Amino acid sequence: MPEHIHPEELIEPFLDGELSPEQRRIVLDAAAGDASFARELALARSIREALRSVPSVQAPPDLLPDVIRHARQDARRQFVSRVRSWFSELDLRPALVTATLVVAVVLAGQWGRPAAPAPDQAEVAEALEQIKWTLGLVSEVGQVTAVHLRDDVFEPHVVGRMQGTVNDIFQAPPAGRMN
Repeated sequence: MPEHIHPEELIEPFLDGELSPEQRRIVLDAAAGDASFARELALARSIREALRSVPSVQAPPDLLPDVIRHARQDARRQFVSRVRSWFSELDLRPALVTATLVVAVVLAGQWGRPAAPAPDQAEVAEALEQIKWTLGLVSEVGQVTAVHLRDDVFEPHVVGRMQGTVNDIFQAPPAGRMN
């Protein structure tokens, strides 16, 4: 048995009958040699016996549906909270700018066209589907472009140079050079 286990940690397994003979002997020896531990063991045994003698109680029939309803409400609140925090962390500006530009281009193209006969429902559905996929693609391209601009241009050419300049300002002057 590992030496770092104290007899107090073995009380519950002892009462459950889950200890090896060697571990049982350790608990019994500790109880015989330490009156405080013997009282703790007796108290745990009496609590266990008292719990066994407590009659079982029938839960009200509407308890389970109420608990489930409250759990579902809590799960919905947590989901809404996670979604709100996720959206608050997103930077949607590149996607919104791209979508606005696409809408402006589409509207500008529509103003210059002659009036066309009213399309049927199938044409409208197909046009809406094409617009949806186009906006999704443009949005994704805008996000990728923003990441590349940040990683390839902004970080090395702006932030990196600023860090170098700040480091130069706060570094001690080289030896032999006085200000």
